[in-house]
Amino acid sequence: MSKDKTMLGRYFPFFWMLFFVVSASWAQSHSLSPIFIKNSNLVYQDPEQVRKVASYLEHSNTPQSKAEGLYLLSESNFVLGNYSESIARLFETNQLLKADEGAALKVFVLASISSRCRIFGVQDKSDAYLDRASGLLNGLAKGTEKNGCHATVLLNQAYILLLNQAYILLHNQA
Repeated sequence: MSKDKTMLGRYFPFFWMLFFVVSASWAQSHSLSPIFIKNSNLVYQDPEQVRKVASYLEHSNTPQSKAEGLYLLSESNFVLGNYSESIARLFETNQLLKADEGAALKVFVLASISSRCRIFGVQDKSDAYLDRASGLLNGLAKGTEKNGCHATVLLNQAYILLLNQAYILLHNQA
């Protein structure tokens, strides 16, 4: 049993690393601000600095910039271990974004909410949010933005399959 849990622990950092590589390529779209793109790639390197930039963006007058700031604030809080604050900011961002405006950011936010739900054991909600994110993919124009969002959804689906496989292995050994 310990060996299977170690397997999950071994793959978890890989999926997070892949998640941020995908987010870096996804963020190179034209609809996201350069300050957001730069800081989304720095979340794990310098979360405190990202929080400062996120606070600046959060107080912007435009809904897109405010949503970008809230999202960055959520991610930096998550890295720093402020989980409840991170989740609150994700839901606030989700409420701020309309499906037809900032659809790529909305996909990313929904995928992050799905991930947080999964981490905290709320699998049914995780699946629902990931399904919503997947449903928004059809509305995105082809290109880097859509490819990055699609990769983010696929990455989350792959992680779910890995967790389910580990659960089956643990269940069969019991």
